[in-house]
Amino acid sequence: TEQKDYYSIIWPQLVLEEEKTNYQKKVDFGLIFIPNEGSDPYMNAKEFFWLEESSIGFRWGMGRRKITWSQLDSDWGLGVWQPVLAYNYLRPIEQGTLGLFFDFDKKDHKFQFSISPYTIPSQTAKISEQDGFVQSSNRWFVDPISDLGLNGVKTNIKYSLEFPSFMEIISHPSVATSYYTTFQSSHWWFRASLAYKPMNHLHLYVKQPTLKSSLTDSYIDVEVVPAVLYHSLATIESGFINENLEGYISLSVDQPENTPLEDVWLEMPTNKTYILGSKGRFRLSNLGWSRSFVSLAAFKIIDETGNDQGLVTPKDDSFSDIEITFDRYKFRDAVSLGIEIGSEKYLGLYGDIKMLKSFSAQGEALIANIKYSWTQQWQAFLELDVIGHDSYEGQSFFNKYRTNDSVSGGVKYVF
Repeated sequence: TEQKDYYSIIWPQLVLEEEKTNYQKKVDFGLIFIPNEGSDPYMNAKEFFWLEESSIGFRWGMGRRKITWSQLDSDWGLGVWQPVLAYNYLRPIEQGTLGLFFDFDKKDHKFQFSISPYTIPSQTAKISEQDGFVQSSNRWFVDPISDLGLNGVKTNIKYSLEFPSFMEIISHPSVATSYYTTFQSSHWWFRASLAYKPMNHLHLYVKQPTLKSSLTDSYIDVEVVPAVLYHSLATIESGFINENLEGYISLSVDQPENTPLEDVWLEMPTNKTYILGSKGRFRLSNLGWSRSFVSLAAFKIIDETGNDQGLVTPKDDSFSDIEITFDRYKFRDAVSLGIEIGSEKYLGLYGDIKMLKSFSAQGEALIANIKYSWTQQWQAFLELDVIGHDSYEGQSFFNKYRTNDSVSGGVKYVF
């Protein structure tokens, strides 16, 4: 795959919002053009919805709307509850839930309900298949294995992708509900969310490889079948917030439903997982930095079978020595330390840095941003991504993308 060392991005984004006592309207929609990857843009459709007050005291509306089903999922960009746009896997952009919405608010209690006949999944690197090769110009795409030693002979692999149509992908209904409450006598809050919906990523099946021969060549034919799978989700979270300190703990249960296909040789793990995590965030007011924060966060994904690295092996003995990472999660644990700095003198200057470490994936990353707005219309920004790895062995996230360090900068203008 031809991938370049430099990228340019053109990113028009339309943001409109109007909110009054009895209704709310919002559009946050954009297209991300990356000329290095071709003419097809990524769709950054975070939100486009309207809500209005009904005559019996609840709000209802429709569109695509970001809802905090799980604070942990939103903070880490896991894409379990809501889809993400991940043309850059290290900086996923959370997208909203599509559907009809019903909000019931009474004093310190809030009920939310969503139902939809359609579901838009997460977006990742754009790929294509040509002459048996899977390719992408996105630097976050890693070429699949292209040959195997078969009976001592190097044999090429050719892939065929059976992509479903767009309507086949999105025509899957979903339902979700959430309850949130705050306690008047303290700063504590509690949330519980339930859902039955399609998973936000496409599940991949690899059918039984077959050895094919022609007059000039012998090769292994591998058929990859993307599919939409459902899962049941449950989350409970509790936290606190005051002027200088906030934090929470979170537990989610993710139970996929697998519909087996015939002749499946390899597939993503579909075991039940438990997602545990917590976060604390402290305002540095005592140091005179009221616009600056320090945060510490962690999460751990526990597989009920003990497969905590997403490893899979073929379902027969033909390639019994193969063991690869083929997972629906980027990595299954992480600890992060974050620092946010807002200048007290220059209100338009803001910076943040996050350092994260994954023990199971044997790697670390540094993600940093600096922004400066000198008027309400103009903003300049600088971004830095550095990826480290503890071992050259294996196929962990950090090992696969260890060459994806980057520095980027740009200018934003608001009309």
